[in-house]
Amino acid sequence: MTDQAHHYRCSHVISIDGEAPFLHGPCAALGAVVIDVVSERVVDQFAARLIPSDDPSSDFARLKGVADPWCLANIYPILEDSERWAGRNQFDKQGAMLLSFFLWWSAWSKSVPEAASRAASDEVSSEMAWLLRCTLEAAKSAGATKEGDAITVADWCYPVEAGMFSSVLSSHPSWGLLGPKPIHEIATLRLADSLANPTLGPTTQLDTGCPHDPLYDAEQSGMECVTLLKRLRKRKE
Repeated sequence: MTDQAHHYRCSHVISIDGEAPFLHGPCAALGAVVIDVVSERVVDQFAARLIPSDDPSSDFARLKGVADPWCLANIYPILEDSERWAGRNQFDKQGAMLLSFFLWWSAWSKSVPEAASRAASDEVSSEMAWLLRCTLEAAKSAGATKEGDAITVADWCYPVEAGMFSSVLSSHPSWGLLGPKPIHEIATLRLADSLANPTLGPTTQLDTGCPHDPLYDAEQSGMECVTLLKRLRKRKE
């Protein structure tokens, strides 16, 4: 970790976003980015969705069948856009999607050696194992080499983003202490900034992208988090 990164108590921010069929619903798609705090560059990312299907027994159709009207109108057109999701991770089963995300996240949060050793061999596919190796190399190259170098954030972490982790950990009780410890809420940082810096106004939005695309939302939230961290740190000085 560089001296400048240590200035903010972390070198990287892992920003996550989940999309669900209703506010307290299970995750149907997710996005996550890792942002270098100093350079404000995205250095890694993960996106996944359930594969769209009309088969009523599929996880996608099961969740879409209970979606509220707002989500059907605003979120599902994005989740079903095949061109947008080309080259991103796609899964038939929600459990496999969330486990793959958890292993990617754990590589950046430094929980991975224990998580990987505890995962049943029939759970971790060859694609997940390959992604895990690539992510470990990316984290090492970026300088995130120990716990605390990267913090996990979400705009409103409850209920959807918190539920992403809870779903995995409830299926693997022995992983309970692997984290995240904690998920930091950007909404709380935003409140603190409005009190500490009332004249500065809101942070800027990304120039391009589509709200409710979880990868865009994760990057937008992550960039806002970095800006807020720097504002609050400058205020302290």
